[in-house]
Amino acid sequence: MDKYITSVKDLVIEVLSNFSIIKTSADNGDVSSCFKMGMIHLLGIDTAVDFKKAVKYFENQSLVDNQVANRLLAFIAELEGNFSQAFHYYESTESTEKDSYLDKVIKGRNKLQDYLKKLDLPITVNKDISTILSDYSKGKASKLGACIKIAAICNDEPSCLEAAKALYETKDYISAIQWLKKGNVGAENPIGVAINERFDKSKKELLGSKVFQIIDLDNNSLLSKEDPTPFLSSVKKTCDEASKKCLKEWRDNSKAYVDAIIKEKKDKEQKEYLAALAEEEARKKKRNKLIKYSAIAATAFIIVLLASIGSSSDDKVNNDETVSEEIIASDNGNINSKGNDNNEEGFNRVTDASGYNNILSERKLSEDDLSDKTKSELEIMRNSIYARYGYKFKREDLLGYFSQYSWYNPTTNDMGAIYNMMNDNEKYNVDFIKKHE
Repeated sequence: MDKYITSVKDLVIEVLSNFSIIKTSADNGDVSSCFKMGMIHLLGIDTAVDFKKAVKYFENQSLVDNQVANRLLAFIAELEGNFSQAFHYYESTESTEKDSYLDKVIKGRNKLQDYLKKLDLPITVNKDISTILSDYSKGKASKLGACIKIAAICNDEPSCLEAAKALYETKDYISAIQWLKKGNVGAENPIGVAINERFDKSKKELLGSKVFQIIDLDNNSLLSKEDPTPFLSSVKKTCDEASKKCLKEWRDNSKAYVDAIIKEKKDKEQKEYLAALAEEEARKKKRNKLIKYSAIAATAFIIVLLASIGSSSDDKVNNDETVSEEIIASDNGNINSKGNDNNEEGFNRVTDASGYNNILSERKLSEDDLSDKTKSELEIMRNSIYARYGYKFKREDLLGYFSQYSWYNPTTNDMGAIYNMMNDNEKYNVDFIKKHE
């Protein structure tokens, strides 16, 4: 398969996304882009099938020596009924010196069909031309008929020369000379010189003989003295009509093939878009639910807190023993008891204002630290350590909670790897808190 295109499907997707880039690069002579632009117009990708524009890009100077590009030019010429040009392009892609002109044409044409099959394209080739070229390989009699038919439909120097050579081998020098003339083969051509010399030597014998070489073309026996033009004209007409049919089939089938790929891509994008919308809607509902429950919990907490404060005030009024202990908060959010001789750190909040309490990293927690914590608070404390290391929570409520803090940067969902990154205090605290949950 040509290195510039891996599949038509990939090319279609690339064109729909980056057509302007491909065209700009092609107009600047980029080899790959010129080939792709040729295929775009040959197949009608997001445009109409346009052979003229396809030829323009395949004939770009950067693709002059590209065999696949030349075979595609031959294919286009064949679809348009320009058999002489088509055979020239096919022949130019083969370099084996021992092969004849038509051997090279056959090899080049077969490789073109293989390429189209590899791309899974709806192949439309002229079956009448295929039959004639197949006859060329069957044997002398079939080869002679094939050469003459090809000369009749191409009517150019290379094909007429092949017909003359085949007739020369059957010793029909008169007909051979006629085909040299039809193809305007130069007098200096070695084959032409050999045929004329052999004709001159046996001219009297040939012209005086009452027996003529018989040429059999599809059960039409033609004496060399007769003009085969009427029969050969019907051969060319048949091939021309076949090309017109192939041309229509190619325009219809290739466009339908490409349109099916585009539809498949758009349908897939539509499904992905709808799935993304549904997923976003589900996330939105979860967020709203979380906010609702959080608001209820916060309200309940405030009510309990106010009730607790009221109860504490009543105790102070009615209690003969007055407790004067001032609670202050340190810079890192830890809560300490003023008047404590050891100045030990208390742990009276789940996290500090920034969303993380440094005590969790700086020392191992004690039973007193957790004695007054609810299960929900313990869970937040433990997961805040993972959050600090960028753990991406699967639970929406935890993810939503920590996402409110600027320091939270979820980067991985590998909890084991994060646990290994923790210091000894953090590992201890994770396990310690977990036990109390």
